[in-house]
Amino acid sequence: MQKLQVSTRRSLALRYGAAVASVTLATAVGATLAPVLQGEMPFVPFFAATAATAWFGGLGPSLLSTALGFVAGMRFVVRPDHPWWTATPHNLTVAGTYLVGALTIVIISRAMNRASERAVERQIELEREVGERVQAEEALRKAHDELEARVQE
Repeated sequence: MQKLQVSTRRSLALRYGAAVASVTLATAVGATLAPVLQGEMPFVPFFAATAATAWFGGLGPSLLSTALGFVAGMRFVVRPDHPWWTATPHNLTVAGTYLVGALTIVIISRAMNRASERAVERQIELEREVGERVQAEEALRKAHDELEARVQE
């Protein structure tokens, strides 16, 4: 079976640019909501950024979004008062939880994208088969009509 080339593929620059833009937006939302949430659920905007990037850009950009989301979240949302991330039990737990959640989003999105691609490939294959069968039926009908005309002579 030939490999399907989807003509609606977005350019690499657009896909990776969307990853950076989504993390930038998530950082702004997270930093704005941080005082209100008081440290509860600091990575929710970054999960949304990863999910949007996975849908729009695919695997590579969503992995970039995951990494950038971790760095931006730890730097600007979770611990904005520290110069950089330190390996404390709390920070390790927060990092592990975020990474497991974000990578789960990436894996599920990738599986959905692949299933969708396979469905499109199968649809194209089935449409080709239907066309072949219609042609075969037309040829059979024509042969049947010719045979009937000979019998009637």
